[in-house]
Amino acid sequence: MQALYAHAARDLRLAPVGTPAPGPGEVRVRIARGGICGSDLHYFHNGGFGSVTLREPMILGHEVAGFVDSLGPDVTGLRAFAMAGDRAQAMKVKLEFAAC
Repeated sequence: MQALYAHAARDLRLAPVGTPAPGPGEVRVRIARGGICGSDLHYFHNGGFGSVTLREPMILGHEVAGFVDSLGPDVTGLRAFAMAGDRAQAMKVKLEFAAC
């Protein structure tokens, strides 16, 4: 798996990251699409916004959608790679799930 890191203004680098197994009550989502929001643009153009600045490399992107790829222990009501797929949408750290 790879992620796009912002190191400084106009310094983006694609780098490998681990693919952890989901823990109890967690799911792993295979990202299909991602959006770029205003804060991502501020990090790219200016290295941050207001008093919020990059102090270390940071993975950009938090508005994503994908498919449930694997389930951790104690997860119920979802299926990993079901025939129609279970869709997942993540906005910031809130996850919402709906069956197709």
